[in-house]
Amino acid sequence: MKMKLLTFNTHSLVEGRGEEQISVLADAILSEGFDVVALQEVNQPKDRAPMSEGASVKQGNFAAEVIEKLGKAGEKYHFSYLPIKLGYEKYDEGLAFLCRAPIIETRSILLSKPRSYIDWKKRMALGIRCEGSDEWFWNLHMSWWEDADEPFCAQWVRLLPHLSAGQVFWLLGDFNNPAEVRGEGYDLLREFGLFDAFAAAEKRCGEGTARSGIDGWHGKDVPCELLRIDQIWASRPWRILESRTLFDGVRYPEISDHFGVAVTVENSCEEKTE
Repeated sequence: MKMKLLTFNTHSLVEGRGEEQISVLADAILSEGFDVVALQEVNQPKDRAPMSEGASVKQGNFAAEVIEKLGKAGEKYHFSYLPIKLGYEKYDEGLAFLCRAPIIETRSILLSKPRSYIDWKKRMALGIRCEGSDEWFWNLHMSWWEDADEPFCAQWVRLLPHLSAGQVFWLLGDFNNPAEVRGEGYDLLREFGLFDAFAAAEKRCGEGTARSGIDGWHGKDVPCELLRIDQIWASRPWRILESRTLFDGVRYPEISDHFGVAVTVENSCEEKTE
């Protein structure tokens, strides 16, 4: 039995290409048959009305519109949305999961010192567990390693107590720590004992997931033009059949300043043995 995962920083609505982004992403989900999709920078217009009384999801929510498009194509997906902060002065920016199976449990964790909704450095994690599985999936959009106010390491320390020993979990997201740089966030996760799906993959198509000049990376000393900052990590060494970038202009059009990462997992009861 196989499981397909996707992580994608959508940079949604910001460039005025919302309809294109929604259409391409929905088509890719339909074509690839992803089981779990983790989306970052999921925006909704902050001044729109809630879709239902007391709901955090508002009219024009990017993930909700993707879900709607999938539904019209005959595919039912479930989703969870966590608004985190004010983006570009006009959006609620947050994290979202889209899942084939019903979501039966969710958790949200504050990872940053800033708690204010208007502080752009506020960071949170969104965790879900789906029906029929004990696995936890965590959606992350982390800070840079050397950030003076909110370094990656401090946020990682805040997340750790929620990653129970012996628990099967996946971390998906924009880690803002290039896999190409030694002695920083990527190596910290490996030292913790996690398994990088890209490194473990039997087949790899594409490596870099974002160009070095995107928002947040201007003026930074980077090792290469394409950075592998979007990653999928596992708590156990599953057999990873394939890892590939998705929205890189090859298989699907570029619709964000990130390419996204898709992996196919041999999801059996037996773990991969070294």
